[in-house]
Amino acid sequence: MKQIFDSERISFVEVSELLIEDYLVMINDMENVQRFINPARISDEPYTRDQEINWVNEKLANKDQVFSMIEKKSGDFIGNIEFMDVHDDSGELGIALTALKQNSGFGTEAILAMIDYGKNHLGLKKIHLRTNPNNARAIHVYEKCGFREYDRNKDHVYMKLDNCLPHKEFGEKEDVIYLDRKGAYLILVCDGRIGAVRTWKGLFLPGGGIEEGESDLQCIERECLEEMGCSVIVKKKICTAETYGINERIGYFHPIQTYYLGELKGKVSEPTEEGNEPEWF
Repeated sequence: MKQIFDSERISFVEVSELLIEDYLVMINDMENVQRFINPARISDEPYTRDQEINWVNEKLANKDQVFSMIEKKSGDFIGNIEFMDVHDDSGELGIALTALKQNSGFGTEAILAMIDYGKNHLGLKKIHLRTNPNNARAIHVYEKCGFREYDRNKDHVYMKLDNCLPHKEFGEKEDVIYLDRKGAYLILVCDGRIGAVRTWKGLFLPGGGIEEGESDLQCIERECLEEMGCSVIVKKKICTAETYGINERIGYFHPIQTYYLGELKGKVSEPTEEGNEPEWF
């Protein structure tokens, strides 16, 4: 199966006939899956193998933005996630998790990774979704990932990604060519205190520049290991910032920074950047 992108625990692959049996188990689970994504089918006949094969072939032929999710550690099937009705800079998000992988944080991780993929690889600026009004757990996950309700009826809750995060711009932009550099940073909170990293250069939030092929979350996870030797839990995006200035080494510099709220999970190794020490304020 061809991997398209990944996150910390999930490999996002093309839909495949090799996963047909997993698809059938998930989509025919009336209690945990189908009653939330398509209640009208609860009384209908179960989906068949031929129907699922046709679905896979149709999705691949149309080059639809739909992916199956595989747990890296176990190789188990987690579910499917998709951008539907992609037009210009807009797309509708849909996700379904098999019952055995629900309540394990995979939904939040998958949605954040998919949002990142949609923005950085598909150029989406408007992401929306609809969900069952009785699925309170899903609504909570969507809200945690930045979606906000804008309408509802008896069948659906309509939500859209809230892009109106606080943003701050520093420096004055000149009519020159800047070197853009995207970065992702984590604001660690524990018992009312904020965590930072003390280095030989000074005091900094954990995080740094995003390397090629990395998502924001992958960057934060890598930087926290390098800087603190710690694993972290990234909860939600809270603000963005950008600076126009001059770097003595590279000239006109334009760092574009995204900040996330999170918490420390635990120490897993010594930091690879010598002399670093975590501090709490």
